[in-house]
This record gives sequence, structure tokens and C-alpha cells, in this order.
Amino acid sequence: MRKLLILTIQCVLFLSSLFCLLLLSHGQAQASFNTGSELLEKCEAYGNKTNVAKGNTCAGYVEGIDDVHTAFNGWKQIDKNWYISEGMVTSQLVRVVAKYLQEHPQNLHLEAGGTVANAFIEAFPCEVRRKFIRRSHEHFQYRGSNSKSC
Repeated sequence: MRKLLILTIQCVLFLSSLFCLLLLSHGQAQASFNTGSELLEKCEAYGNKTNVAKGNTCAGYVEGIDDVHTAFNGWKQIDKNWYISEGMVTSQLVRVVAKYLQEHPQNLHLEAGGTVANAFIEAFPCEVRRKFIRRSHEHFQYRGSNSKSC
């Protein structure tokens, strides 16, 4: 009975997130952007403040992807794939996504949600396994990226 209640709550939260994305897509009959190219256009509007509606759509979408990732990780449905530190603001996340899309034009035709995830994985990687190299009898030096342990 308890598992059924938890599953029901998870489904309601997931569907609520999708509904919010639908509302943010300014009347389009879909719950997400079609491509990274369309998302980039909206994120650039956020950065240069040329179209507030498009810019806010990008911001909501980017935050939504992270929120859904966090929720599913909390429910133990997926492993944590990126770590965004506390204090990171929406404008920083939007810039990370826009930069990733600008630097990876070969991915602009891909589904936007996946490109946001790829941007976060590249910018905020989780440390899967620490590799230490012994430099002396007392000191170990970490070799790898500046990733966080998730």
C-alpha cells in the first residue's frame, strides 16, 4: 500500500512538471522543445533580454530539467548524473546551456532535454570513481576533473 502511494505521488509530480513545461512553451501543443536549436534561440533571448517570454521559457525549461533529474534521483529511479552546487542561479545555468549549444552545433538538431542534460554533465560532472596517484610515501594527488562526488 505504501509503495502504491509513493508511486502515485511520483507520477503526479512528474506529470505536474510536464504540465508546467507545457504552459511555459507559450501555447505550443507539446511538453518540450523540438530541438536544441529552438532552445538556443530562447536561451539567447534570455541572455540579451530581447524577448522576455522566450527568455523565461528557456529559464523554466532549464530549471525543469534539473528539477526532474533531482526528483528521479531522490526516488532512486536514476543515478545522479551531474552536481549543481547550492547558490547557482538560473542565469548561470542558462549561460551554461547556451554555451554548450553554441560550442556543439552538431547537436542542435537533437531533442532539447537531452542537450540540457549533456550541458550539465559536461559542466557539472559527478565523480564516479576517484583515482589517486601516489606521489610520495605521505601524499596522494587527485588526478581527474574538478567533479563533485554525487
